[in-house]
Amino acid sequence: MARLIARRLSTACIAQLHGGATPTVAAVFDMAGELAACVADVSLLEEQLTPQLLRSPPVAAALAAAPIVMLDGNLSPEALQEACRQAAAAGVPVWFEPVSAPKSVRAAALLHRISFVSPNRQELAAMAAALASSSAGAEPGAQVEGSLRSMLPDIAAVLGAGVQHVVLTLGPGGAALCRLEGDGRAVAVCHMPALPAAVLSCSGAGDCLVAGCLFALARGLPAEAALAHGIAASKAAVESVSNVPPSLSASVVMRDAAALLTKQATRLRLPLPSHCCNDCAC
Repeated sequence: MARLIARRLSTACIAQLHGGATPTVAAVFDMAGELAACVADVSLLEEQLTPQLLRSPPVAAALAAAPIVMLDGNLSPEALQEACRQAAAAGVPVWFEPVSAPKSVRAAALLHRISFVSPNRQELAAMAAALASSSAGAEPGAQVEGSLRSMLPDIAAVLGAGVQHVVLTLGPGGAALCRLEGDGRAVAVCHMPALPAAVLSCSGAGDCLVAGCLFALARGLPAEAALAHGIAASKAAVESVSNVPPSLSASVVMRDAAALLTKQATRLRLPLPSHCCNDCAC
């Protein structure tokens, strides 16, 4: 708490629970900097961040006043439901970060109240499977467009459940912003590649991508610009061994995002098979 106060960050909505263990994560990375194994203890969040706590006046007021609310899969299904309910009542958009494939399904019943989700391939497949739709059975091709086409049924399943945007992370391939076109017959995709980087660790890359996107959305920028900011922020993450990259700054992120938007964004229109639209109710 002292470090947060020293940085002049608000602690009004932080609850201190005596006797509880602060959530921790132990991660093992391979020689390429990719995650090889991970063990997490987040039981405090799952057990103590209850709907009752979310309904407390300071938290409810903060949720209602936020430009956007970010929730992740470490929350219990009950807490996710309550936070989504409050956000919907206040007209506040919600971003859901799945965290892992097993936890991604916690929001499956809430997708109609979620504006953005940011799964990787495994999390996207798990979410689609939870919606009783087809999952990604085949290994996607090396090319980004081929990968997106192979995942199209899963993307359509999640979009068809009511999510407005899927921010699909593709590792070294960058990320793609996916949404249904107005008539529901195709998925509109904006793909942006990962920025060149001297990779030290992939830990935190997804979190920084979400943070960069939220930074842009909170400033009123459109979704494609938010994706560019997210990819720019993730570059700083992979070039650092720290969870919070010391080189991360608003000016650098905005500069790199502008370059991505003007020169490197690729827009695709992926038509949906008629059976996909019927299955996904989209």
